[in-house]
Amino acid sequence: MELIGKRTFILISYTFLTIGYAFSIGLYDFSSFWIITMVFAVLLVALFIKLPTVFIDKDDNIFIKFSSFLIILSIAITFYLPKEFYELNTILKPLQFYIFLVAFIISLSFLIDINYRLKKFRFFTLLSVPVISQILIIINTPYPKIDVFDILQNASSAVVQGINPYTITFNQIYENITPDYFTYMPFSFLMNIPARTLLGDVRFTSVVSLLITSFIIYKIGEKQNMKEDSYQNTVLLFMYHPLATLIVGEAWLDPILVALFSLFGYLFLTYKNKYWAYFTLALAFGVKQNMFLILPFLIKLKPFNFQKLILAYIPVIAVILFFLFLSPKDFIADTVKEPILRKTRFDALTFHSFIHNIYPSVQIPKGFFLLPIIFLPILLFKQGKKISSFYLTFAIWFLCSLILFREAFLNQYYFVSSLLILSLSFGSLRSKVRKIEKYH
Repeated sequence: MELIGKRTFILISYTFLTIGYAFSIGLYDFSSFWIITMVFAVLLVALFIKLPTVFIDKDDNIFIKFSSFLIILSIAITFYLPKEFYELNTILKPLQFYIFLVAFIISLSFLIDINYRLKKFRFFTLLSVPVISQILIIINTPYPKIDVFDILQNASSAVVQGINPYTITFNQIYENITPDYFTYMPFSFLMNIPARTLLGDVRFTSVVSLLITSFIIYKIGEKQNMKEDSYQNTVLLFMYHPLATLIVGEAWLDPILVALFSLFGYLFLTYKNKYWAYFTLALAFGVKQNMFLILPFLIKLKPFNFQKLILAYIPVIAVILFFLFLSPKDFIADTVKEPILRKTRFDALTFHSFIHNIYPSVQIPKGFFLLPIIFLPILLFKQGKKISSFYLTFAIWFLCSLILFREAFLNQYYFVSSLLILSLSFGSLRSKVRKIEKYH
């Protein structure tokens, strides 16, 4: 699929996908399941057809108008997602509400024409609101009741003290579940050490990660010579994802992954030496093991340098092997066996939950999650050589994997939504591609 001129189509897909899981907070709901499934089907079909002329935004005007409306809508949706304000005390809960109310009032200026200085003021003011919101969440929920936060917080402290996180039994958060596992890869706690040590909370890493991605979206828009309103709106759409504050508050790792993927795109386009670009994806694998799935999609991305790719993964794999050799049994049990063999959750937004809710007695074979492999050759065949196509095709395949896997929750669907944002951010107009190609 050639992404030039089709950014609005991707934006529409992003909108429906986000609506599909935002209102259910990523948990199973019949309507949510069908919405995300239809988004996958439409994106897959769109790879094989020529989209109507209406989606060709040669001057960005359609994209700017539609994204402006979506920013207003995203801020408004925040008021209907009460978990965004969970566990806030009586003083700061109103403050959290009012700063979003101010943001909503300011966002209404998208409906009228304003001068350049007011646009700048609007952009930076709106950009500051979600950052303030996330910091308030961190300050007022020093210990959210979710295992992700507990294991990351304690693992980051343990490794500094010379304790292997893969041998720890963490605090019990859920009844009848003994948390003697750390299911993520080593860089998940290594990258959180600065925030844990200096600021006392690993979630500040996610706040910084969101700002890094926003900065890259902004800079790549400048380099592509897009209209300023276009890439500023894209930044605000990314920051005002309806579940972004919740994801930060619960310490999910996906904002870090998105930042690494955005860094990859920026470094790949702006530096001739591809080592550091590949290294960011190696770090993503060092955070979450399912990020190895990205490797087949790199081959069609031109220019491709196999030697630099191998060299980039070597230091990350070396660190992983270090923790493996420290305690092979614990490492394999935590990072391989536990994610694959644990009991299926039927509250997840997946095909398994869909079948279970209709036919509770039906048992889906455990190997069913391998079904997305069928779609892999199709997507690789249709993947273009540009970075925007790389993001899009991987997003489609990862979405397929989530739907068909045993577990998929809000953070993973958030990751797919963010890949779509990166795809349209890097999807420059044909006449302006040369502005970046000179950096190869």
